[in-house]
Amino acid sequence: MRPVIDLPGEGTVDQVRADLDALRELGAEMVVLDPHPGGSGPGDHHALGWSLLERFAGEVVDLGSGQLR
Repeated sequence: MRPVIDLPGEGTVDQVRADLDALRELGAEMVVLDPHPGGSGPGDHHALGWSLLERFAGEVVDLGSGQLR
């Protein structure tokens, strides 16, 4: 098992998926996603944040079931 990365959002879709799977194996029932870690304030880069979350929903997690794709 690959260690969970220190900076969520860093890495490929496959790396993020593997990190989420590792967190699930450790017992995590929920993970909070922040498309702007490190200080982007309200109003900054909404379009980019939504596009990242949309890609995540389309490629990593089935939002209906909550399961990894």
